[in-house]
Amino acid sequence: MNTKIENVAKFMAAAIIADGNYDNAEKIALEEIAEVMEFNSDEFIANVETEIKGLSNDKKLKETLRAASTEVSEGENYVIFESLLELVLVDGILSGSEVEQLLEAADLLAIPQAEAVLMLADMVKEEPEMNISL
Repeated sequence: MNTKIENVAKFMAAAIIADGNYDNAEKIALEEIAEVMEFNSDEFIANVETEIKGLSNDKKLKETLRAASTEVSEGENYVIFESLLELVLVDGILSGSEVEQLLEAADLLAIPQAEAVLMLADMVKEEPEMNISL
């Protein structure tokens, strides 16, 4: 992964805080994501946890993510978005705020909204126990 760990961590943190809950399942998912992205797992999780603390007080979340999106290396936007999908769905609940955050991230990562929705739908259909919470 050529995109800096700090920039990826910002997106992951925003996805985690979308439902207001950072649990063990998400931490395990972060370990798996770090492995796929070839990041040091401990360093990646530490970066995400730092961003969670910072973003939870950040009224300018969109600007923070916009700045991070400009630093995403070419061709890595889909890897980041798929990781966001995995992270959001790991708890078996998909909420309206998580969908909003995913669509915002897709926009910032230059992924067409229709494509982002189809990617989400494809992953949700693989999870028969998924609960949808509006």
